[in-house]
Amino acid sequence: MLKLLAAAEKSAPWFADLLIWYLHSGMRKSEALGVKWSDIKTLPNGSVIVELNKTKSGEGRQVVCTKTMKEIIERQKSMKKDGDDRLFPLAEITVRRRWQKVREEAGLPDVVMHDLRRTHATHAVTAGVDMRTLKGRMGHSNLEMLDKHYAALQGSATEEAAEKIEASLSRNT
Repeated sequence: MLKLLAAAEKSAPWFADLLIWYLHSGMRKSEALGVKWSDIKTLPNGSVIVELNKTKSGEGRQVVCTKTMKEIIERQKSMKKDGDDRLFPLAEITVRRRWQKVREEAGLPDVVMHDLRRTHATHAVTAGVDMRTLKGRMGHSNLEMLDKHYAALQGSATEEAAEKIEASLSRNT
C-alpha cells in the first residue's frame, strides 16, 4: 500500500488525498466521489461526520471522520470549483485514468480500488473494532459479508484480547 500511496503523491497530491480518504473512510468509490460539502457536518463536540445519502444499500449512513480525513477536508477547500459542491470535484474518467497510471508506476497492476475499502475493514477488525460498528461504518446491510471476509481476523483479535486479559489478571492476583 505504501508503494501505491507514494506513486499517487508523486503523480498528484490530490489523488493521494483521494486514496487516503478511501483508506480512512471505508467508502465505496462512488460514495467518496459523491460527498458534497453540505454532507460534512461539525458536531458540537468537535467531531466531524460525513452524511452519506446515496449508498449501494439505499440506506443513508454517517461516517465519523478520522484526524487524517479532517486534514484532507481542509486541503480540499482550495480545490473547490464554482458550481460543483463535491469534496472531490473529479470526473470518474479522470480518477480511473490516474488510478491506472499510479498502479503501473507502483508495480501493482492487480490492485483494484475496492482493495482500499478492504484494507480499511482489515485494519479496523485487527484494531479491535467490533463487527456491528464496522458494518454501520461501511454501509453493509447485515453482518454476513463482514463475517465471510473478516471472521478469521476477528478470531486473531479475540485471541489477542484473551492474552491481554490474562496478563492483566496475572499482575493483579
